[in-house]
Amino acid sequence: HNQSMPQYHLGHLQLVEQIEQTAASLPGLELAGNAYRGVGIPDCIHSAEQAADRLMAELTARV
Repeated sequence: HNQSMPQYHLGHLQLVEQIEQTAASLPGLELAGNAYRGVGIPDCIHSAEQAADRLMAELTARV
């Protein structure tokens, strides 16, 4: 139904793991949003907070 919560396809988490491994090799790139590990608003907020934390850790390690 077009009003329902989106659902991931079979194999989604494995694809996300591959994408995250590739992104990890690119300094300064973090991924966030409902395309990865949760479709709800709280999931998106959590994803963004984690991405911001990783970026801050990377930036402070450079100083």
